[in-house]
Amino acid sequence: MHAIVSRLGLLAATATLLLANACDKKEDTSAADKKEDKSAASAKSSDSPAGRMASLEKEACACKDIACADAVREKWKAMDEDLKKLFPKKEEAPKDLIKTYLAHKKATRECRAKLSPAATKAPAATSAPKPAGGAAGAATTACSAAHKAFRETSASEADKFRTAMMNVMTRCGAACGGGDKTSCARLDGFSKSLCKVSPAICKKLCGVLKAPATKAALCKYAPK
Repeated sequence: MHAIVSRLGLLAATATLLLANACDKKEDTSAADKKEDKSAASAKSSDSPAGRMASLEKEACACKDIACADAVREKWKAMDEDLKKLFPKKEEAPKDLIKTYLAHKKATRECRAKLSPAATKAPAATSAPKPAGGAAGAATTACSAAHKAFRETSASEADKFRTAMMNVMTRCGAACGGGDKTSCARLDGFSKSLCKVSPAICKKLCGVLKAPATKAALCKYAPK
């Protein structure tokens, strides 16, 4: 940027000197000629600092691969060196030119970034496994807890036993429906035992339940 700032300052200084030469006819002719040469160079939009910056930005954003963008970056570095020669002191560069430089530099970098390997590499088309955490993990944990509670509850405690039984059907049914094989196995074992002990209740549940996994497990062992 120091190079750009320097060149911009030089251009501004050159314009000022040319104006002074037009008003002061007594100024040294040879000095005026040199200033006019610099003015002629800066008059061409494509050769001016701002013109070169705009041109390089346009070229960078038209690139289709990183090699092209790298080539533009080298040209930008060359321009920086030219600006350093034109503006030996940073403070000589006009603020508006510095602003223009930064804007074009940012745009050029953004265009180049779009061509970087990380940005252009397409993600592998693989199916992601179902996460163990989140809702699926919570359902599996709930089934495990319900199954354990059911096994530990005595049939003599009617209310607790009935609640534990319903918890196994609802919670393991939900986890099984979500694709958890362990929960499906627990639901299947529970349904088999229930239908063996209480065929009539099993058959009734098979007819009224709506949850697909639980209904399928009970109907599998319900009497026909």
